[in-house]
Amino acid sequence: MRNAFIDTILDAGKKIPDIFVISGDAGLGVFDKFKEEFSDKFLNLGVAEQNAVGFSAGLALTGYKVYLYNIIPFVLYRCYEQVRNDICYQDLPVVLVGIGSGVTYAPQGMTHYSIEDLGIAQTLPNLEVFSPADPVEAKLAARYSLTAKSPVYVRLPKKGSPIYISMIILILPSRN
Repeated sequence: MRNAFIDTILDAGKKIPDIFVISGDAGLGVFDKFKEEFSDKFLNLGVAEQNAVGFSAGLALTGYKVYLYNIIPFVLYRCYEQVRNDICYQDLPVVLVGIGSGVTYAPQGMTHYSIEDLGIAQTLPNLEVFSPADPVEAKLAARYSLTAKSPVYVRLPKKGSPIYISMIILILPSRN
């Protein structure tokens, strides 16, 4: 599911010049292709969650469509105040991409659990929240995020997932 989302954003980077990706020392390898093609539109800001959110807000204020990618506790919990004040209150088009929903990172301990994120995210002003169920929905969430004018939070599991809704999409009548 993560790859379906990221690949959609990476492909859009070829057509949309204002996409900027920020990583908080996560997703190593996932963005290699993007870094090679668009080295001036990618930063790994390391273990500095509040800084990454503030930096994302600043880039959004200058016209970039920013994707902030990190493990959920580091994109939403540790920097909650910055997300609320810098991104959500200002209604900036920053996309928070949280990886590791649920207890995906349980071996790292409870500080890496992501079980309250949906509840917390839904309290933030102007934030649109998505929790895709499969790669098809992840791709649709990515497409939506590309044109969203408000902040978006997308929570994704770390690993792949089976496709649940593809049969529904395949049987829909065409609009032509």
